[in-house]
Amino acid sequence: MKGPARDLPPDWEIRWLDPIAVNMTPGESRNHTLRVAVPPDATPQYLGIALFAGSVGGNFSIQSVIVIEVSTISDVVVSVVDDANRTFLPGVTEVVSFEVSNNGNDVTTLVYQTASDSTCSADLATTVGGELAPLASEFISVNITPDATTHWNDTCTVSIFATENSTGVIHESSYTISVGVNWGWEITPPNGTTLTPGTSKTIQVGVRNIGSEIDEVRFELTGPEGITASGPPTWVSVERGLSDVISFQIDVLADTSLVGLQNLTITATGLHGGEVEIENIEVNVQPRVELDLVAPQGGNVFVAAGDDTGFSIQATNSGTNPLSFNFDWSGLPNSLSFSGIPAVSSVDVGQSLMIPFNVSATSSAVATIHQITLFAKSVNGSDIIAQTTFSIEVGHSPSVKILASGDTFPVGENTISSMQFVILNDGNQQDQFSFSLSPSTDGFEVTITPLLLTLDAGEQDIVTVSMRRTTAIGESTLALVATSSNDDAVTDSYSYTVTDVILGVTAIFAETEITAAIGDAVQANLWLTNTGNANQTFQLSTTGLDCSNAQSTITLQPSSSAVPVLLECLVPQGTPAGVIALTATVTSLADTSISATSSINVTIPIDHVNGQPRLSVTVSGSEQNVLPYQGSLVLTVSLRNDGNEQLSGTLSLVGEGAADLSPGWIAVGGSSNPNYNLGPGEVASYDLMLTSLYSTSGGELTMRVQAAGSGHQLLSDPFTLNVISPTPAPDGVSFGLFELNNQNSITVMAVGWVITSLFVLLAITKRRRAKRDHIRSTFFDTDETAGELPPLPMDGDLPPPPMPVVGGKASAVDEGGAKMVDGRVNCPSCASSLKMPAGRQPPFKFTCPKCQESVRVVE
Repeated sequence: MKGPARDLPPDWEIRWLDPIAVNMTPGESRNHTLRVAVPPDATPQYLGIALFAGSVGGNFSIQSVIVIEVSTISDVVVSVVDDANRTFLPGVTEVVSFEVSNNGNDVTTLVYQTASDSTCSADLATTVGGELAPLASEFISVNITPDATTHWNDTCTVSIFATENSTGVIHESSYTISVGVNWGWEITPPNGTTLTPGTSKTIQVGVRNIGSEIDEVRFELTGPEGITASGPPTWVSVERGLSDVISFQIDVLADTSLVGLQNLTITATGLHGGEVEIENIEVNVQPRVELDLVAPQGGNVFVAAGDDTGFSIQATNSGTNPLSFNFDWSGLPNSLSFSGIPAVSSVDVGQSLMIPFNVSATSSAVATIHQITLFAKSVNGSDIIAQTTFSIEVGHSPSVKILASGDTFPVGENTISSMQFVILNDGNQQDQFSFSLSPSTDGFEVTITPLLLTLDAGEQDIVTVSMRRTTAIGESTLALVATSSNDDAVTDSYSYTVTDVILGVTAIFAETEITAAIGDAVQANLWLTNTGNANQTFQLSTTGLDCSNAQSTITLQPSSSAVPVLLECLVPQGTPAGVIALTATVTSLADTSISATSSINVTIPIDHVNGQPRLSVTVSGSEQNVLPYQGSLVLTVSLRNDGNEQLSGTLSLVGEGAADLSPGWIAVGGSSNPNYNLGPGEVASYDLMLTSLYSTSGGELTMRVQAAGSGHQLLSDPFTLNVISPTPAPDGVSFGLFELNNQNSITVMAVGWVITSLFVLLAITKRRRAKRDHIRSTFFDTDETAGELPPLPMDGDLPPPPMPVVGGKASAVDEGGAKMVDGRVNCPSCASSLKMPAGRQPPFKFTCPKCQESVRVVE
């Protein structure tokens, strides 16, 4: 047996471990080991190997062939490439590289797939690899993203499946990731923060947790000296991925010297990761405007009335910006004024300036202390940048003046005369003045009111001097003297001449004639002139009309000009038409012999309405105004003259059927005359009696009462009469409770006549027997006996005819009866004039419808 084989593929090893057999006996068998070593990348194949065995002597050899099958080995290994210090964060994709090694012995192509837990996702960049030779490698990339909801130390397993394309063998490899943590913060500072010294402002700073877990952060805000900032004193917690707004208050000191842009540093420090985020915040500090005004020393300026004085105001710029300003003020009265002030004053930073002022006081300036506030206003914006207060004291300067309207004073003996003087405090402080007359006032009764007068500066009041002559004669010259109580050397006087009093007055109406209707107000100007030389009070009186606005007394000054006095006099209702005289008389109260009178004619036109006088006719009666059949109805007719003229006329009843009602008129005084005669404002009342005769037809009638006279004809409002018609005759005979028809009535009447005849015969028989029976008067109708008559005496002469009996009593009204004249009869009892029915001739009797007395009508 030979040693190592020859012509083998590279890296193959085929050799006998013991290639020599020694001392082998015939028929003996021995085993020898053949070592076959195939390299890992040996290609799968069938390889024939020739085996030789030969004797040492070379006289014998044998050969045999063995076949070696190299089978296919699938061995794929997937491993992570360089995975050290990799941090997986929630929601953040990491690209992980895997090395895929073909440890098999055959070329293969792999198809890749991934799978992962629910806590992450894994995506391949490519799913098909290249042709991979044995022991060769390739790299694949997997995008691994932990779920956004995962947290620190959460794990996720990613499985990679490599499937051999040729054999379908699946090689699985697992890779487990652990979610890490990342700490971080993002700061967003505000923009454009501007502050004025002495003010504060709140700014908003945005903070965002860009880490992977909830974290807490602490802030520190620092800046240059003069700016302080404060924020939240504790840790602020912010969820991962969220933002919050943190408030900081920035204060700039009032006296800071900073101006312009200043940087503040905000430092945010995380609690868990210790991350530090630093940002700058720009703050624009406005120039500080600070101006100090210093008032004059002592804070008081003294000026005398009518004089001026100067002083200075010190202005110091304590701010950070040059200032230009002008001045304004308050509290300065009109009697004081400033002058000499620069229009614009400018002071640099840290500099001082003395600014001159001049104050002037008028001569009438009140002596007092005025509090003045001085303002410095910015030239650019007119804002008040500084102010100071000081006082200006005005010195006292007493003065007084006496004024009057004239220099003569008429004074008499009978009345007290008065003259008024105006006292003016011409000084500049309140003062009290006393008054006196000089020289001597002997021969006069004198009163000065008031004797003492207190006036404020510039104030004036009236002082009245009243005088009456006692023994003085002729003219006298006097002077009113006013003396100041503050300084008795300050006086003033007013001279005047006392003269005798002359009285006189004239009065005249401007108009001579005026026309005014009833109810109008007459306006007339009475011009009065005091022709004397002294004030006079006059009494005013009027006659003819009532002048309600007339003043009872009027005081007039002596003057050549007349003074109008307006009189308003009302023309009352009932004033007669025509011309009346309005007379005005003025009489001096000092001397009643001094008077004046003036008159004006006032024409009062007739007061008509629509061409008719103001005469009203009113008719009143019962509610229904029922006129019974063959009865009467009495209505009341009232007349009222509301006009201003005398009215005469006659009343009458008008309307269809008025004449059939026999209207009768009875005045209140008893007169039956329907005539009237009324003066302005007078009234009259009449009774209107209406009679329904047997010929009057019934029904509803509309009537009016007419008042007619010279130049007028007036009607009352219409009124309604309900005239009762006669009761219609029954068809037969009516007995009230029942009726009989004609046939039955004839039968009953026939029986009645028979019975009546029997009674008549019986009566005649009795009459003849009763010789002493009563003989009825021939003056009475047999069917109108009013009562029973007493039996006549049997033993004497016949008594005189008895009087008719009414209501059981004998009446003397029928004595002689009443006569009918022109178809009318006057009732003897009530004097009513009654119209008789046409064709009725006396003698006959009827009952008066008004007084219900029986009236006998004779020829």
